[in-house]
Amino acid sequence: MQIPHSSRGDQPAIRPGDRVHVRRARWRVVEIRAFDGCQVVTLCGLAPPHLGLERRVLAPFDTIEPIARAAQPRIVRAGRWRRACRALIAADGPPGSLRTAQAARIDLLPHQLEPAIAILRGLGTRLLLADEVGLGKTIQAGLILSELLARGSIDRALVLTPPGLREQWARELADRFAIETTCVDGRTLRTLAAALPIGVNPWRTVTPAIVSIDYVKRPEVLPAVASCRWDLVIVDEAHACGGESDRRAAVHALAARAAYVLLLSATPHSGDRESFASLCALGAADAGSERTRPTSDRTRPATDLLVFRRTRADAGIGTARRVHIVRVRPNADERRTHAMLARYSNAVLRERTVDVRVDRSDPNHRAWLALSVLHKRALSSAWSLAQSVERRLAALSAVDHTATEQMTLPLDDPQGELIAIQCRLANLPADDALRGELPNARRH
Repeated sequence: MQIPHSSRGDQPAIRPGDRVHVRRARWRVVEIRAFDGCQVVTLCGLAPPHLGLERRVLAPFDTIEPIARAAQPRIVRAGRWRRACRALIAADGPPGSLRTAQAARIDLLPHQLEPAIAILRGLGTRLLLADEVGLGKTIQAGLILSELLARGSIDRALVLTPPGLREQWARELADRFAIETTCVDGRTLRTLAAALPIGVNPWRTVTPAIVSIDYVKRPEVLPAVASCRWDLVIVDEAHACGGESDRRAAVHALAARAAYVLLLSATPHSGDRESFASLCALGAADAGSERTRPTSDRTRPATDLLVFRRTRADAGIGTARRVHIVRVRPNADERRTHAMLARYSNAVLRERTVDVRVDRSDPNHRAWLALSVLHKRALSSAWSLAQSVERRLAALSAVDHTATEQMTLPLDDPQGELIAIQCRLANLPADDALRGELPNARRH
C-alpha cells in the first residue's frame, strides 16, 4: 500500500521496500498498516546501532523522508551479494513455512517447530502445548508469537503467567526473538495513566503485555483488560485455570474473544475429567454453553483443540539416568540421634493413635508430615535437626504463646493456588488420564 500525502503537505508517499530517513537514522520500510487518521509504519534498520532491528513509527506524526535511489547500479563485493541472495531465498518460502526461526537467537530443535507450523498451516487456532518439563514450551510459544507478528496476522498479544514468571517471559522473548514486551502491574498502569489523556485505557497502549493471572482476575482490573481486543492470548501454567474458579473465569473472558489461544502446561490432567475438560474449553467460542449440556456430555471440550504432548523420548532427547549409590555408615553419635528420634516419633504416634491408612482429610495426618520433616532434617545433618528442635522449643516455651507460636503453614496447598477439586484429587493418577480423554482433540 502507499501512504498518501498528509494534511501538512510535507509527508511524501512511500511504499514497502523504500529506504527512508527517520529520527536521524536510515531504515527500510517493511510494512505499512492504515488506521483511522494515521498509519503504522514498520521499519528495519540499515546501519548501526539499529542494524537489523525493527521499529514502528506513526505517520504522519513522525517525519518520514524517502532516500533517493541511486540512478546507476551499485557494485558490491561477492560476499555481500551472496548474503543478500540467501536472505531473499529464505524470506521467499512457500505458504506455511517459518520466517523468523532462522533469526531466533537459539538453536531450535525439530519438535519446537511443529506447533508454529501447525498454526501457520491452518490446522487450528486453539492449541494446548503439554510437553514434558524441559522441552521448551516458552520457546515454542515465543516462536508462534514471532511468526504471527511477522506476518501481520496479529497486532496485540497478552501473556498470562504466574507472578514469578513474568520477568522470565520478558527476558526469553527479548533475548531469543527480539520482541520487546511490557510487564504490567499496578505501578505500570499508574505510570501510563498519568501520561495519557483522561479516559484513555492504558491497556490499549501496551503490547505484547505480560501480566500475572492473579492480578488480571481482580474485579477492579479485569473489566479494563477485557475491554481491549487481544489477537493472541498465551496462558502459562494453564492447569491452574481448570475447574470452577476466578482464574478460569477471567482467562476465559479474555481468551474467548481472541483469534488465537495458546495454553501451556506440563501437567494438564490432575485426574479429574471435568477439570481437564474445563481447561480444554478455555477460549472456546461455545464454552459458555457447557452448563446447558447433559451431564454425561460435559466432559467433552466445547470445540476442537490442537494438542501437542511430547515426552523427552519423543523429542529424541536422551532420557537415560546414571544412578550412583553412595553407602554411608553412621557413627555412634548419629546412630544414637536417630534412635532417639525414632522413639520420639513412636511416642507421638501412640499419643495421637494415628493410623497410616487414615484419610488425608483427617487433621491428624499432619503429624506424619511434621515427623517426616524432623527425619529429613536428621538425615541432612545433626545441626539442621538441632536448629529445628531449638526453634520449636522456643516457640512452645514463650510467655506470649499467641505472639510467638509458629504460624500454620498451608500444608495441603503450599502455593495457595489450588481449588477445592484439585486438593481432593491431589493423589489421583494423572499421566494415563490424558490418553483417550479428548474425543474431539487432535493430538500430535
